[in-house]
Amino acid sequence: MYTFILWGDYMILRLIKRTKIYDFRLPENLNGNFWITDMDGLGNTRNLVSVEPHDGELYLKSNFETKIVSNKTEIDSIVLREHNLYFLKMNNENNFMLHLIKK
Repeated sequence: MYTFILWGDYMILRLIKRTKIYDFRLPENLNGNFWITDMDGLGNTRNLVSVEPHDGELYLKSNFETKIVSNKTEIDSIVLREHNLYFLKMNNENNFMLHLIKK
């Protein structure tokens, strides 16, 4: 298991939906995984994607329902980079975007 440590600054993953924006502040000491969550139409919490440290980098990882889309291709994981947009696709639902911000 890997740990990712931020010194001084912190990172926010902003989940952008059609009608709402949610901010997820990543832990300064990330050990294991951190889930980006959402509420479905019935008010139930669901896991969209996870953030996991590996070899000094943070990775965004797809799960069985939500896929990361890059160049019109579904991918399992991608390294998170500041100010990049990440597109998410969920089973026949509206797409989401994630934006990484360092503060």
